[in-house]
Amino acid sequence: MKNAKMNTDTDLTENNSEQKSQFVEWKDNKLLYGLTPEMISGLEPIVKKRKYLSGAEIIQEGSIADEIFLIASGTIGIFKSNKDYKIAELAAGDSVGTIAAIGEQKARTAYAIALTDVDIYYFSIQDINTLPEKMRHSLLSKISINYANSIEKTLLRTNKEVADNLKKRNMLTTMLVIMMSIVFCLSFAASYISSVNAHTNTNYISALEIILLLSVSIYFIKHHHIPPRDFGLHSKSWRWAIKDSLLWTATVCLILLAIKFIIIKTIPTLHNEPLINIWRERGGSIRLTVILSILYMLLVPVQELIARGILQGTLKKILYGKHSAAGAIVIANIMFAFAHQSVGKYYTIMALIGGFFWGWLYNRQNSLIGVSISHIIIGLWVFVALNFQSLAIF
Repeated sequence: MKNAKMNTDTDLTENNSEQKSQFVEWKDNKLLYGLTPEMISGLEPIVKKRKYLSGAEIIQEGSIADEIFLIASGTIGIFKSNKDYKIAELAAGDSVGTIAAIGEQKARTAYAIALTDVDIYYFSIQDINTLPEKMRHSLLSKISINYANSIEKTLLRTNKEVADNLKKRNMLTTMLVIMMSIVFCLSFAASYISSVNAHTNTNYISALEIILLLSVSIYFIKHHHIPPRDFGLHSKSWRWAIKDSLLWTATVCLILLAIKFIIIKTIPTLHNEPLINIWRERGGSIRLTVILSILYMLLVPVQELIARGILQGTLKKILYGKHSAAGAIVIANIMFAFAHQSVGKYYTIMALIGGFFWGWLYNRQNSLIGVSISHIIIGLWVFVALNFQSLAIF
């Protein structure tokens, strides 16, 4: 999560209409129900407002607690396990950080992340300690009582969140196991057919594999009402995703051009090999090359949806720990490369190498738009423009 916090602290004693409306929101927070006018007057000088942008880290697990946060607007997620596991969602009227701030254990027990843009009122225990002793004790006692009264509802809501998350994880795990079974079974079938007759074309197995994987994915997405954006199917920040992809893709294409240049200059038998050597099917025309390139361009987004959006996206949700994203990239990419066995070892190796790059790019952008464009450009650059498969070393 990006720590994209916009700090707009405001003292509530400023005399204008905007501050008065903010004061009403603050006073109506469930944590402060039943406060006397004297208590409200005591808190007024120390309560401030802060705005957090979506994705910002509001509370870090393990940090020392001093502030209590009152949500005025927006939604906050409570996360454990290095922000990988959401245990609750809090909305306007809820509070965050109370138990650590007023309890004996001052370390925060979870992360609080802004799921939307959030307006928050907050005050610190240090500032409360500056209040007269009688008021301080009465105020902390009232906050503790209100917090205790809200615990039951909070626990019920948290239990529902945990149950929903477990149900979703079980469903995603089932989908993943089915998809892995399809990949391994059809890849084994392709290998067996090739071992029996090396001249048999097994490309139809790859087509069957894509159809089955896509069918399973669509079934689970529709049947379990999974939002398409969970698998990278959205247009949010699409301009940035395209620009970012083109920048990284251009860099990779230049590196690949340099690699081919080094190869043809290093190996004597390849000295006459042109740097740019448009691929053509044996005895085929450039027209056939164009047709196959167009078909490839249509196929790539489907591949990316399966490999990156569904396989990698699902694995990232299932795996725990700070390396869950890296683990998802590696496992999904091995499956992606394994699925290319039916078209030859060369394509399997190339899919493995390219897949790590596209997996990283998808994790960076969380969108299929940029990674699909990158896959198309690099694929056509390697197989059509540079024609790497024509080199004798392959």
